[in-house]
Amino acid sequence: MTHNDTVGILMATYNGAKYIKEQLDSIICQTYENWILYISDDGSSDDTLSILYEYERKDNRIHVEQSLHRGACGNFAQLINKYGSLFNYLMFCDQDDVWKENKVKLSFENMKQRENELGNKPIMVFCRKKIVNSNLKEIDKENLDMRTDFHSILLQNPIYGCTMMLNKSAIEIATPIPLYATNHDHWIALKLSLCGNIYLINKELILYRQHNNNVTGGMNNYGVLNKIKKWNIVNEEIKKMLIMSYKFCKCNNENVVAQSYIKMIECKKNIILKMHNIHKYKIQLNNRLATVRIKYVLYFKMGNF
Repeated sequence: MTHNDTVGILMATYNGAKYIKEQLDSIICQTYENWILYISDDGSSDDTLSILYEYERKDNRIHVEQSLHRGACGNFAQLINKYGSLFNYLMFCDQDDVWKENKVKLSFENMKQRENELGNKPIMVFCRKKIVNSNLKEIDKENLDMRTDFHSILLQNPIYGCTMMLNKSAIEIATPIPLYATNHDHWIALKLSLCGNIYLINKELILYRQHNNNVTGGMNNYGVLNKIKKWNIVNEEIKKMLIMSYKFCKCNNENVVAQSYIKMIECKKNIILKMHNIHKYKIQLNNRLATVRIKYVLYFKMGNF
């Protein structure tokens, strides 16, 4: 049985005690009150679980369970695979951000507007984010170049899980998330860019916190100096992303763009042919450094996988 206009919110946690109260408080204070929050903790060793149980006792819309050390993507995947079908509208939540009080309301209203236009087609709406430090002070501007076509999202995903809302049809095509997925939000964005409709809400509705203990995010938001310092680390993350996109394309190889991507990735030994295929794919990301970096990874780091 689905909850008609109840918004399901899924949160995966791991050792998030330092910031999680601010996140939970920001959800509880949402102007749209018809939501249910499912939280799965991935074996935290700090006070995260005790904080979660405290909030569960205070608000009957919050439900806490313990996971089996699946990692961030695996934890989110089991949440959406388990609870996604219960809702007509679904959002994702990180443990260390802060939501503006109208985030759910504006996402829901925007989704309803799109459904009035498109009916029951798969729809994702997503908002902009304000990039802040551990003290919630703005430290960077989000890149305004939000390319949401399938060709671009294969190489760079601008749609973070914490900014998304999915409708029922989008939830159905986004589940189950497979074991090969390395980022739940990138995989969902791939599905919606290929088989659905994606719309930007041009408002900053979330304070996206960057700090030393981030589990995933921030790869595309590093300053130039940090990108140089983290060169090898970021290259490995990009390689994982490219391989996940490759496996996605192998499952959807009837698509012309997918076929082109497969050809580009699979060409490893013949450097001339590889250069030709990469050039033919017309890689163009939202800044020059990102474009240079991903070509570097494609040329020199893919190897066998």
